[in-house]
Amino acid sequence: VVGRGSTFRFAVWLGRSAGLEQMAAGNLQAPASGLRILVAEHAPSSQFVIRIILEQLGHQAIIVENGADAVRAFERERFDLIIMDIQMPGMDGLSATKEIRSIEDERRAAGSRDIGVPIVGLTVFAQPIDRDQAFQCGMTEYLSKPVRFEDIQRLLAGPSLNLGGGAGNKTSTEYSSDEVSEKKIG
Repeated sequence: VVGRGSTFRFAVWLGRSAGLEQMAAGNLQAPASGLRILVAEHAPSSQFVIRIILEQLGHQAIIVENGADAVRAFERERFDLIIMDIQMPGMDGLSATKEIRSIEDERRAAGSRDIGVPIVGLTVFAQPIDRDQAFQCGMTEYLSKPVRFEDIQRLLAGPSLNLGGGAGNKTSTEYSSDEVSEKKIG
């Protein structure tokens, strides 16, 4: 009806998380809670799903819609983790990651003890070449869409991101963009 608006309702049926059972059995270490996570994702439905998952895990999700906005947010604020869609309009995730790694290198060259933030590539493409491109540009890890609760939970609990602290704690080791590429590809 014109001038009155609309109301939408939907239901989502979710099964029990296998990751929670593994964590209870001691197979996964619980990730730190309260992490500030920048999510660069252009699709509203993916933004919604990722935000809900991260909030359920006790983290704060800051959402931006493209790579250029992710770079600007990184320049202004400190994040414990960045989840970066690889295919976005405008500046894509690969270009944004290269820019962020370049900013980190400049800060270190100027004497900063800034710690490199882990960046997780996110894409619908799951071919080995896509994964290699993500690592070559400086991404720390890689997830395929559609993203599931267990995928993010496993990622945050795993050793590759070294997320021991939260809210800006120095939790990862310093590295240059060249070192990231060598570690993941070599």
